[in-house]
Amino acid sequence: MLGYYVEWHLREAWAPILFHDHDRAAAEQTRISPVAAKISDAAKRKRGARRNDDGVPVSSFRGLIDHLATMTLNLVASAQAPNATITLTAKPTPLQSKALELLDITLPRVQ
Repeated sequence: MLGYYVEWHLREAWAPILFHDHDRAAAEQTRISPVAAKISDAAKRKRGARRNDDGVPVSSFRGLIDHLATMTLNLVASAQAPNATITLTAKPTPLQSKALELLDITLPRVQ
């Protein structure tokens, strides 16, 4: 049950970069009938351009999870000094950056 709860919150937070209708209030106002399904103009633009209004590519939930899984944290060491290691994070793609930003997550910067 906890997994479904976490997924629901992720889908809500990531709605601007998923193929979900993130402007349901606007869609509700333009509905003629309570039975008629209506999507917002923002969702139509996302679906047509495959990008959101900020120009970030949109994805399915599963596709976004797969894309986030490619982020790496590399521990680099030299054979001459194995105890002196450097931790490097891969530079996130624009989609990964936006997904982390929507969750208020900042990656540590290596100086």
